[in-house]
Amino acid sequence: MSAPQHSHGDQMREPAREMIAQGERIVEDLRALAGSLRYVTEDWQTLLRDRLARRPYATLAIALGAGYVLGGGLPRGVSRTLLSMAAAQALQQALPLALNGGRDAEEPKP
Repeated sequence: MSAPQHSHGDQMREPAREMIAQGERIVEDLRALAGSLRYVTEDWQTLLRDRLARRPYATLAIALGAGYVLGGGLPRGVSRTLLSMAAAQALQQALPLALNGGRDAEEPKP
């Protein structure tokens, strides 16, 4: 007895089935990735809202810095002004922390 012979059509269907299966796996992986990205996005939004509510100027300074880097920079005069404003704000927030031994001014002392 000889091995069963497959027709030319059967040989073409096998790669097609494998491609369909791979496509289905890719779709499942993409759905899982989209779900994960949704959770990460929600977490970031929550974090940013909290930070913006607690420290609006520092959050805006960080956002400006990120925009500056992503935008490829600004003219020198604007850059100096923004950097000096950000430095003044950072100093204004850092001094109370330094004077309170590293604790937030809002935190109760033990």
